[in-house]
Amino acid sequence: MITRLVGEAIGGVGAGLVYVALGLLLMVAAIPLAVAGTAVLAIKSAQTSLASLMYATNRLYEEGLYFTDFTSFLDRHRPAGERSATAALTGFRRIAAEDITFSYPGCDTPALRGGRFPGIVATRNVLRGS
Repeated sequence: MITRLVGEAIGGVGAGLVYVALGLLLMVAAIPLAVAGTAVLAIKSAQTSLASLMYATNRLYEEGLYFTDFTSFLDRHRPAGERSATAALTGFRRIAAEDITFSYPGCDTPALRGGRFPGIVATRNVLRGS
């Protein structure tokens, strides 16, 4: 929590310094108002993109931890003589599912019925149904 607080404080101070520098450049007429306005929009856009990237990276890391926990669980509870879950996951070429049904929460009729997922690894896959 302290790391996050310090990081946000440093980010805020950095953004403040950038805005002060833009203000000073505008005050001495070193840049036109339109350029300063465009710079402010670019800064806001960059901050939003960076926040989205950090959120996605955090989610990816969390999902990886869940998957590692799952394979560890499978390894600890596998019957004697079976190969480990992590060994079984290496070298597979296909993950497939058939007769998939999907309904949105609160809807009685499925939005997808009889779907098929061919699931060939290293290709783009489409979920389709009627």
